[in-house]
Amino acid sequence: MKRIVFPILMSLITVCAQAQNRDAVFEGDVKNVPDGTVVYFWSPENSDYKGEPVDTIVNGKFSFEKNICLTNRYLMTLSGSIESLPVRFNPGYREWTVKITGEGPYCSFWKVDVKEQKHVMTSEERKYDEYERTHCPAYMEIQDKQNVMDEAMANATSKKERDSLCIEYNILSYKESLLFNDYFNAMYEFMKDRPFSNEYYDVLLCSCVQVKDNEELKRKFCVLLEKLPLEKQELLKKKMRNNYSAD
Repeated sequence: MKRIVFPILMSLITVCAQAQNRDAVFEGDVKNVPDGTVVYFWSPENSDYKGEPVDTIVNGKFSFEKNICLTNRYLMTLSGSIESLPVRFNPGYREWTVKITGEGPYCSFWKVDVKEQKHVMTSEERKYDEYERTHCPAYMEIQDKQNVMDEAMANATSKKERDSLCIEYNILSYKESLLFNDYFNAMYEFMKDRPFSNEYYDVLLCSCVQVKDNEELKRKFCVLLEKLPLEKQELLKKKMRNNYSAD
């Protein structure tokens, strides 16, 4: 998720938004960063790509708490910079403490240490995971590779290594976008008779941007949307409107 192909990557990444009961506490300790530098934290679905200001660095320290979607990818950026630091959360966990350390104003070279609290998957989570891996194996294989590459990019020790990984990541993201229609059609068949749940919500959150250019997928999306509580329906509709206007 880096510099040389940043705009392209943002348009290709599969995204979702916040879900319930996935809490992360962030603690930053960095050196040689001016006081007053604003920290932004966001997922690539944001239409303006600016993110939400979460804290201001003072004496090298910053901290904030966020509610995290199990399947989302997140970026941290700083005011006055286009650099980004990817933060990936393992879907097998529900709570995280995130330690961020580094030196200098280029946050893409900072280190992320995510401490995870393991949880046993619920019956509903297992059903979704098993269905996705059985009916959408190619799509899930790409997502697994992206997860590995996220970690590799976070641990890369040079700009050359990061840029090379970024190119590979973009290729995977493009392949993922080509498989999305089949993925969503399969998930529609699975979800149309299932009750509302966090997992149900996560799939719709991850799909609300990608369905916008396909009338048949939008129709199916709206059918699934009807099961959501009204406030969540409005949240997704707002996200879809924001992305339409961004185009």
